Amino acid sequence: MRNYVVELGGISTNETDLALLIEVVIQHQGVVINGHNHCLGHFSQNNTNFILSGAAGISTSGDCNNGIALGPYTLYLGANNLTAANGFVTLDISSDWINVEYYARDTKFEGTDLYSVECDLKPSYGFQIIQKSI
Repeated sequence: MRNYVVELGGISTNETDLALLIEVVIQHQGVVINGHNHCLGHFSQNNTNFILSGAAGISTSGDCNNGIALGPYTLYLGANNLTAANGFVTLDISSDWINVEYYARDTKFEGTDLYSVECDLKPSYGFQIIQKSI
């Protein structure tokens, strides 16, 4: 089994510059992990999982979707136009599967604690990948 994992990040002035890398990932049934974006998200297209890890960064409400309705490829998005969900993603990897879990951190927004400490102890969202790369 070969796994192709492409980590995308940094500043891109041309969003098409990553298109060739994405084509390779799709061809080999890989996973795209973005650690730069401060949002928590899971998207899927062409049997390819796109994971926004959050990078434990601080997003603010509207950073992740600017209030736009989520499209058909969006399976999870931690923040929306009203809330700022900060956190991180864990990957538990074996030769048979990858368990992906999203943890939203304690976040204060407009004077309200959106995520209590109890929420930090269990994942806010998770999924498992069993499709193997080729």
